[in-house]
Amino acid sequence: MVKKIDRQEHTDKNYKNERFELAKNTLEIKKYFKAITDEFTHDNAIFIFGQGKAQEELKNALKQIHILKTKTIELGTSAKISINQIIARVAEYFEEEL
Repeated sequence: MVKKIDRQEHTDKNYKNERFELAKNTLEIKKYFKAITDEFTHDNAIFIFGQGKAQEELKNALKQIHILKTKTIELGTSAKISINQIIARVAEYFEEEL
């Protein structure tokens, strides 16, 4: 048995709204990453905690900035850990680096 499934038509208005929202979100993310990267220009190493995908996106954004290309950027897991645990992990990591 063959069944034809019609694809839902997207009106130009809906398509334009979706593209606009995607572009708006992308711009907001770029502005956010820019604000973050402005804080790191004088640091030698950066340790990023957060969700996996967001970490990777931020790391990639940082690596695209010329002044940060040579910096060490490390990613750490942060699944339900306290601020004290984060501080301990960062201190431990950079103690090993010294």
